[in-house]
Amino acid sequence: MSKISIAYIGDKPFKKDTITGSLLIFPQNKPVDVEADVAYMLLQYPKVWVREEQVELIQTELKREVDDKAQQQRDHQAQLAAEAYANSMVVELAGQSIDLSKMTSVKLATLIEAHDLAVDAKDAQESVDDFRLRVRNAIRG
Repeated sequence: MSKISIAYIGDKPFKKDTITGSLLIFPQNKPVDVEADVAYMLLQYPKVWVREEQVELIQTELKREVDDKAQQQRDHQAQLAAEAYANSMVVELAGQSIDLSKMTSVKLATLIEAHDLAVDAKDAQESVDDFRLRVRNAIRG
């Protein structure tokens, strides 16, 4: 009988054929010559076995998918970091990290005066949170 070269493309390092009863062992992504009738039975499971010619194409697709997923993860992490920075009240001023969320309006006014910042004084109707945002935005520039 003729032989056909097929390869196992699953996640495991090797796969034992229990479908046809041949008990052949297939190393991951390595072509193995098998009888044609066994090959056709195994090829009915295209997510597990493919012809030898398709192995390189499948590996390229998997690598591209992994790279895309890694890029999406990096983009997501960058987005989270940008959001955390945008929501943070910590600023760098004169070589020190200062958390503005812990400061009262009087301490903020003192900070503005001490560092000669171009920030208008707090209005009577303005909330302390809004004043903090103005101070933070002025420091970050």
